[in-house]
Amino acid sequence: MKLDGEREPTPTYEEVEKALELMRTGKAEGPDEIPAELLKLGGETVTMAMHKMITYVWKTGIWPDDWTQSTFVPSFIERRPDSLRQLPYDILYITR
Repeated sequence: MKLDGEREPTPTYEEVEKALELMRTGKAEGPDEIPAELLKLGGETVTMAMHKMITYVWKTGIWPDDWTQSTFVPSFIERRPDSLRQLPYDILYITR
């Protein structure tokens, strides 16, 4: 990946491992319908596969279609607005 014209270093295995460890559980799955809990339980096999995919994306710039999709779901929250510009709902971000 290039940032301001300079090539960023490819993410390391350890960075991918740490990202998987820090994933929050109990959240909605993405388009692949794989829950975070399952990815965390996959151990070294999943970490190696994820690192390989991320390295490929990083070097080629070709993203899997599922990685570019998300769903925004409006969720009404009753509260008194701080200003007239404030919307009466929040947007919950759910990857799907």
